[in-house]
Amino acid sequence: MHAKKLAKVMTMNSTKKQSGFTMVETLVSSFVLAIGLLGAASTQLNGLKATQETFNRSKAVYIASDIIDRMRANPAGMLSGDYNSIDTTSTAPTATVCTSSTTATTLSCTASELAAADNIEWRAFVAELPNGKGSVTYDATNETYKVSVIWQERHFASSAGETLSDTTSTSEDYGKYEVTVAFDS
Repeated sequence: MHAKKLAKVMTMNSTKKQSGFTMVETLVSSFVLAIGLLGAASTQLNGLKATQETFNRSKAVYIASDIIDRMRANPAGMLSGDYNSIDTTSTAPTATVCTSSTTATTLSCTASELAAADNIEWRAFVAELPNGKGSVTYDATNETYKVSVIWQERHFASSAGETLSDTTSTSEDYGKYEVTVAFDS
């Protein structure tokens, strides 16, 4: 009788369904979740990088357009050659303060002084870009101006142990970009 009862208990236990998760299942699901979260973080970092690059590219186009507008607003300065060779890596011209007259529609400075003031203000705009450099050159053969704005983007950390800090960056850590616009005088 005792053997029959033991066989019946063993049969009931073996037919009982298992419920709940095992430790292995829990570890596997945690690993899969961690991989998914790392992928989401990587996507977020790439999005931030693309946003910063787009912002700087838009700013460079605006900066190039700015000097072109300044040149068109000062045709006498263009004709006298005051805009023919601007380079932000060279020495800046002497600061000239062009003050408004009482009518506020004219400035009390010459075309050359206005071009020098434009040069100084444009240099400040170019300096807002990371490692920004700018130049305006005149091609007398084609009678065109070429405006170039160059800057460098800091690359985000890509391997383990790298940080986003600029304290240890070298020139290899940067990607160079250039916006060039040519227009007839």
